[in-house]
Amino acid sequence: MRIRAIVHATESVAKVKDALVILAPDAKIRENHTTGYHGNEILVLEAVEAKNCAQMEELLKREGIFEEVLKSPEVYIHEGVLHLKLDKQRLYSEKKLMLGGMDTISVHLRIGSKSEPIAKTVNSIRRFLRGEEK
Repeated sequence: MRIRAIVHATESVAKVKDALVILAPDAKIRENHTTGYHGNEILVLEAVEAKNCAQMEELLKREGIFEEVLKSPEVYIHEGVLHLKLDKQRLYSEKKLMLGGMDTISVHLRIGSKSEPIAKTVNSIRRFLRGEEK
């Protein structure tokens, strides 16, 4: 599991960190300071060393994100990894997940193996949604 968010100068670092904690409560938050194209300071936050993604899986299930992925899996799944862009503002203001948006948190979840076809990864997601797999 890899979760990453950019914090712009106009945003609250604490709120973005809180959003990452909603997704991965046991993760450590690593900070990387960098400079943007126009010389503006940018902070990149990354949730690392997360061992338990059960809370995120339940949120993805409850909010219908997995259902959206299953409609167009080729858009979201590549080499066994589910790639999502979640609306950052909605997550930290409403504690809800929504795909897309202008300002996102990148989430990458390894579901299948690198060499398996998308169809097999999709079947794993379907089994999870039916409660057959954890």
